[in-house]
Amino acid sequence: MRFPLCYLPLLLSVPLVGAESWNVRIEPSLDGEIVATAAADASAAVREKTGDWRGIDLPEKAPVWVASVFLNADGSLKESVRLRSGPGVIYPAYHYSRPEVPEKVRILERAYDGAWLRIAPLRGLRGYVHSRFFRESAEHSTPSVPVKPDEKIRRDNYLMTVEGIPVRLSEPVGSASYELILEINGKKLPIGYLLSPRLNLNLWENRMVRITGRQLWVKGIRRPFWEIEKVSPSWK
Repeated sequence: MRFPLCYLPLLLSVPLVGAESWNVRIEPSLDGEIVATAAADASAAVREKTGDWRGIDLPEKAPVWVASVFLNADGSLKESVRLRSGPGVIYPAYHYSRPEVPEKVRILERAYDGAWLRIAPLRGLRGYVHSRFFRESAEHSTPSVPVKPDEKIRRDNYLMTVEGIPVRLSEPVGSASYELILEINGKKLPIGYLLSPRLNLNLWENRMVRITGRQLWVKGIRRPFWEIEKVSPSWK
């Protein structure tokens, strides 16, 4: 099989001597989420150079999620697809160069009743490593890269229930357009931000409700996000 030129390795790179491990990030920046780490003796083919960063093929165990609405009937992805590091629009998107002949995805996991799918990394997906971890060689083979997940976003794996009033934000926080508040002695106290890709929160705006979902904590944001599974009127 002949692949487009953009998928051929440019050169072989190996970590510098003395590095214990190196991080693979979703963006060519120190602010980019860490999606995998590799051992010091690992090596990878560099596909692109962006300033002080090197783009490599995304490691096999890095988390890749896609909304099921972007999956075609034949198992390939639609052109407008965004691939993310977690099951929701709050998670950052990968850099993805869609091949001329789309490949079929391999589904590894399902979340939210199949609304989000974890898939194996595809050709064209990039991760980024700082150049200080590399020394370059003229070889053209691509050894495997052992990795383990190292997510920046902490997500509770169990459902929790909380009561409050959904209020529309004047400006979105991440992907959240609503926050949940409590009114105590006439004061409005914010609890957290609401994420609801499947439910219409307009129907519950400014009403006392009971919300069941999973809690997310994102670095740099003081209050949690709630990934909503269910909304119902609060018991009086």
